[in-house]
Amino acid sequence: WISLLKDRGHRSVAIGGHSGGAVRAIYSQAVSDFPEVKAVVAVSPGEYNHNLLRELHRDDFTFAFEHAMSEVSSGRPDTLLKPGVPWGSTWTAKAFIDCFNPDNRYQVSVHTKSIDVPVLFAFGELETELGGDQELPACGLAMRTIEKGNFDPLKKLSLKVVKGANHSYSGREKELARAILEFVKVVY
Repeated sequence: WISLLKDRGHRSVAIGGHSGGAVRAIYSQAVSDFPEVKAVVAVSPGEYNHNLLRELHRDDFTFAFEHAMSEVSSGRPDTLLKPGVPWGSTWTAKAFIDCFNPDNRYQVSVHTKSIDVPVLFAFGELETELGGDQELPACGLAMRTIEKGNFDPLKKLSLKVVKGANHSYSGREKELARAILEFVKVVY
């Protein structure tokens, strides 16, 4: 996509995504450091840290990961799984192992430290509410890890929690859009 935009004359772009797409946007910029990218917008990423997810979800996560490993080692990497953790998505066994690998290859908080452009993290209040009925623990973990900091103070990290929003921002889309537009206006 960046090459396409560059070919069309754009020299300054922002990349972003929601949920797993946000994780991939962070990872992509951290690993590739695209010079055309001037900002990253990460909406509701999860913190893909194997050990922390095991602590959060205990035996459920361990069982799901071991089941996925068993499917892959038995030559069935495309077996569809619905483990229920860290959220209710359907995964192929191979994708589940890739995302939540013990090497933490997609750990948002680690990759963010490698990004030299401004980054906006946006989370829904309800998805990060501990014990709430719409809580997504991996998203709450990401928010709290980013909130704690331990980042270079010169990094331009912004954290926005959208009041009353769940993971899909149902009914709070305008508030999310406003937060993103305010961020982009400051960057550009």
